[in-house]
Amino acid sequence: MTNCTVWRTSREAITIYAGDDVPFTPGPVIRINHCTFDDCGYTGYSVISADEVDDTQIKNCIISNAPAAAAELFGVTATVSHSDIYNSGNLQLNRGASAGSGMMFVDPQYANASAGDFTLAQTSPLWFQADDGSAMGDLYWATNPPTVIESPSIREPGSFDLINISPNPFNPSTRITFELPAGGRVKIYIYDAGGALVGKLLDRIMAAGRHTIKWRAKGRASGLYFAVVKFGRLVYRHKMLLIK
Repeated sequence: MTNCTVWRTSREAITIYAGDDVPFTPGPVIRINHCTFDDCGYTGYSVISADEVDDTQIKNCIISNAPAAAAELFGVTATVSHSDIYNSGNLQLNRGASAGSGMMFVDPQYANASAGDFTLAQTSPLWFQADDGSAMGDLYWATNPPTVIESPSIREPGSFDLINISPNPFNPSTRITFELPAGGRVKIYIYDAGGALVGKLLDRIMAAGRHTIKWRAKGRASGLYFAVVKFGRLVYRHKMLLIK
């Protein structure tokens, strides 16, 4: 289930029962990615119920305004990650099920949830927080991203400055140098000319100051690539040319 929106179901949005409580017996496989769930579930029943399903993976989703648990998961391979839970009940994690990295518990800042409009505001904290570098939730609603700075000559007050990519053109590696005015989480992704994600170089808290990250384009075809550096709500994109 990918890029779907479920709204006002008055009961569970998804409910699946695997049939027994014996771990690792053959059963359903659940993959839920980039979905938005709002005002689903009801008292005593979760929005997503994967009852006794060992192999469940939920990621890059938003679960909001639910009167009961956001999700009920079972088993050591059942996970939820890079998702936002807002104004809803907690996760119910059973028999080793876990919440991974990237979890958030913030207002997604929908345009008008009561009218079924879940477009993310430019100020939403969910932009660029998915594990693929995009926004959390159904990407149908991710239509108005925050400012993307494309020119090295542009600098926003209090933002970061991408200093240089050198060498450029390059073969087979180059260095991305950037400067942070303050400490914070920095993410660096590499995309090809068609917009496909080809590499995740960095995702961690870094101190203020100048930093350099190396990208080795081993096995990549010659052509145009983009380095996308993300700091807070600002994004800096810079062209790179690989010549072999």
